[in-house]
Amino acid sequence: MTKILDTSRPYGWLVAVEGPHMGKAWMLTQFNFIGRKQTIPIYDDTTPEGIAATIMYAPDQRKFLVSGSDIALLYVNGQSVTGRQELQPNSHLKLGETVVRFVPLCGNDFAW
Repeated sequence: MTKILDTSRPYGWLVAVEGPHMGKAWMLTQFNFIGRKQTIPIYDDTTPEGIAATIMYAPDQRKFLVSGSDIALLYVNGQSVTGRQELQPNSHLKLGETVVRFVPLCGNDFAW
């Protein structure tokens, strides 16, 4: 059976706590593209066109994974992201001048 990517239900949220998007919140689905003209449009004048980062929920592991791209610098809790890494609840992600807080809904205690 082929699994279909779920893009309709909330899996968590990103909430801007610093920068030009401060106060804005974005709902995370199972797979999310972040950047200029992406499903989660977090960018500023320093962010180039294209996908700056991705966040996905791995249902078999019940965890979120974040990865940066080659076009922008992504920091999680002050550390630059190279490759893919697990995203812990309440982590802070910095992309350009924007800092967002990661608030998961799905995890060990709940999943769709």
